Amino acid sequence: MQTPPQWWIECFTIGEKCYGYFGVTPSILRIPAVAIFRDSVVGLVPLFVAIAITLAFWAAMDLVRLVIVNYQTRQESVSQNLLIRWLVVTGLLLGPGSVLIFTAKARVYEEAVIWCVAFMVLTLNFIYRWSKNHSDRLLGAALLTGTLSALSRPSAIPALVVLGFAVLFIAWRTGRISTKILGAALMVIPAGLYVFIFVSKFGSLSFPWKNYSPYIVSLKGDFNEDSFRQVIENNNGGTVGLRYIPTTLANYFRFDSISFNLGSPWVTLKSIFASDLIILPPVNANQIWGSRIPSLTNTMPIPLLFTAIAIISQLRLILKRKLKGGDWMPAFMLLAGLAGGVPLIMYYALAGRYLGDLYPLLTVGTAFALPTVLVYSQKDKWWSRAIFPVVALIAVASSFITYQIQSVVF
Repeated sequence: MQTPPQWWIECFTIGEKCYGYFGVTPSILRIPAVAIFRDSVVGLVPLFVAIAITLAFWAAMDLVRLVIVNYQTRQESVSQNLLIRWLVVTGLLLGPGSVLIFTAKARVYEEAVIWCVAFMVLTLNFIYRWSKNHSDRLLGAALLTGTLSALSRPSAIPALVVLGFAVLFIAWRTGRISTKILGAALMVIPAGLYVFIFVSKFGSLSFPWKNYSPYIVSLKGDFNEDSFRQVIENNNGGTVGLRYIPTTLANYFRFDSISFNLGSPWVTLKSIFASDLIILPPVNANQIWGSRIPSLTNTMPIPLLFTAIAIISQLRLILKRKLKGGDWMPAFMLLAGLAGGVPLIMYYALAGRYLGDLYPLLTVGTAFALPTVLVYSQKDKWWSRAIFPVVALIAVASSFITYQIQSVVF
């Protein structure tokens, strides 16, 4: 979609046209608004971001609800009051106390991230529902939302490949042909469309950095962008690779990304400057771009712990060979969430908004850990009785922390 030159702030200029590095989903969703509001559509970015965050949160909480309801049908002794209390606390963990808050800025960078997250969580929701009733309509909906997610950010593609394989695996012996076709389509169509559009824009599968506006203005003497150009040149134009993994993991999971103060602001980020980042071989500081990075460990510690519990629980079931049919889906959904985080840790740039790529993983991890947590929280032990209040307290603290630092997160 063509835009007026005055909108060209940061883009790849090719053939006198401006192309963003993100996918086309934000533009597709804007088409009705452009027809109505014309050039004023730029002012609607906060509305689009708010809608995407709401969709992501609703899809996440609905998935949690589905898992809890399924657990309650097998454990009728669990009280409704207990489940409601855990739903409320989970709402804090996956809402105000989550990385969704870091995507709330009214910029197209955050918008591309949050649409990817929203449609990915919605896809996971549809896939989980499919595992219970095997409706092809749900798979068709998952294919649509999965494609929209991939066309926002390519980080969704590995997750969709895993989910498509999961459908084929579960439906291989007894599933309908249409189900198998939809599973294969989920593996291929989103990735294929993304590659087709990317190559159509840029002529190859790599970004033409020398056509990127910050790179160009740096060559013209704008020293504010000089450091960015130097990082690109230090990487020889390659910005994705295994060499970045130690550094990205160290920063996204560090234990000291925030500092507590005795006055306002009560919580601040430690990595305000690029020099505050943890840099690990084989890269050096001149090859990494980013600053103001919160860690997942400090902002979503409970969902991170719950995800570990869910993964361990599923591994135990697999090793004991207790999974069959649709029972495999939670394991595949966790694997899909992990796969969706791979592009994040292989990228040269660090940013707080990129943590949104891990929100789908933390959503399914939290959802599938809750049955295990509920079992242990009901034991007649003092530490069992302490589980809920401790989790609730940390959920409130996480909400406060994200509120305090969200304005400075990059």
